[in-house]
Order: sequence, then structure tokens, then C-alpha cells
Amino acid sequence: MIVFTDTQPNVGATEASDFSRMVGEAAGKHVDTTVLAYGLGIGAEVMRGMASLRGANAFGMTKLHDVDDFMADEYPWFTTPIAYDLKVNASLSAGWSIARGLGFPAASDEEQVGLKSSSVFLSKHRGALLVALTPSTSDTLPTGLSGSFALEYTDAATGDLVGDTAPFAYDQAPLDERDQWFSQRGVARTTALGLFTEGMHEAAVSYETGDHTGAVAKMTAAYDRFATDAGALGDDDLPVEVELGAALLQLMQNNAPQGSLYGL
Repeated sequence: MIVFTDTQPNVGATEASDFSRMVGEAAGKHVDTTVLAYGLGIGAEVMRGMASLRGANAFGMTKLHDVDDFMADEYPWFTTPIAYDLKVNASLSAGWSIARGLGFPAASDEEQVGLKSSSVFLSKHRGALLVALTPSTSDTLPTGLSGSFALEYTDAATGDLVGDTAPFAYDQAPLDERDQWFSQRGVARTTALGLFTEGMHEAAVSYETGDHTGAVAKMTAAYDRFATDAGALGDDDLPVEVELGAALLQLMQNNAPQGSLYGL
């Protein structure tokens, strides 16, 4: 079932919990639900709710041409999940702790971080999950880094439980001139984008709470780092992200008003 909505209900089941309950009941009857949300004022709570429900997913679109792009890229894969109850866990060697996850809602006990997703769909767009690490103590830096990822999910077609593990380790390769090291170029790119997104989010939260000075400081730091990363990577599609950061920083520096995208 495909639901077209602006996620701003004003009659009937108007709460996000109401919609989640209906989607959950449909999943119990083997009916999958995809939410296609249109407009600038998309209710984020509805979108987040779909990520925790079996057989459900959601996409947001703000411009008319987004519809054609979406159908060309995602149909028919978005209609049918391939796996349920996905769990990805990372564990580390002694001396290291997990600070946070980037790009996914992570739950961490310092020694292990986990990702859970009720449903998994195919997509032409490649994604990544980032885990930020930190030494367990500030006294000494650990001499090595290793660990493993554990993957588990239920096959949607057969109902079989599937699991696998993969080890990882830092081989003590020397840092580059920017005091960085990445095993692959794609990891460097993903890390740059992940940290930039995180920085913009933190700046936006500060701005929304009225701390404009703090927001500008956070946004400046995020922008400066990403602009440097983008220059070092030299990818053709990164300058537009640099422009986005500069525009957001300018708005914050100008104390732009905070309001609803619906003008209410």
C-alpha cells in the first residue's frame, strides 16, 4: 500500500501514534506500507516512525520533478522488503570505546554499538554507517585497533534467520599530511559528509533554542572542516555541498528568523 501525504493530518487520525498503529496492524496482515510525503513541512515524527515498523518505509519529496526521479530510481524496490529485524553490532579490541554512531540511531554500551532496523529494502543509492571511536582512557593511546561486525536478519521470503561476521583492523599505516588515514577513498568521502551533516544538525539545534552565537560557532567549524575535506577529495559533486554550508552559515550570521515552512 502506498500512502501519499503531506504528513500534516488535520482530520481523523491526526497523531503520529495513530498512523503508526494502523501501519502496524496492516503489517500483521502481511500488508507493507510506503509513505510518500510531499511538501516542505514534512512531519519528521511520522518519517521516523516508519523506520521502526515492519514492512514500512518512507520518502520525502519537495519538488514536482522529485516524483519522476523517485520512480525512476526506486520503483519497484521500495514496495517490497527483502529482510526483517536487521541487527548490526560492532565490538572493539581492548583500550577502545565507541563514542557514537553517525547515519543511524545507535545504542552503545561503550564496548559495543548496535543498529536495528525492522525492515530492509533494496535501493540503487549506496549508503554507509559510520561509528566514531575513542580511547577508553585519556592516559595512553592504544597501540592497535581491531574488532568485528556481526550481522543478523530474517529473510523476508523464506523466514530463515541469517547471520555473518566480519573482522576489521587498522594496520598502522602512516597518516597523511592532514594527520588522517583511510583504508579507501570512499571511506574518506563518507566520513567528511557524515561529520558535516552532524555539525550542521548540531548548529541547527543550537539556533532553534536561541543560542545564535553558539550555532554560528558550530556551523563555522563544520563548514571550515568540510570545505577543506572537499578540496582535498576533489570530487565534482562536493562543491554544491560546500555552497549549502556557506548559505546556512550566512543565514545564521544574519540572525534569520526561525519559522514554520507552512508559514503558520
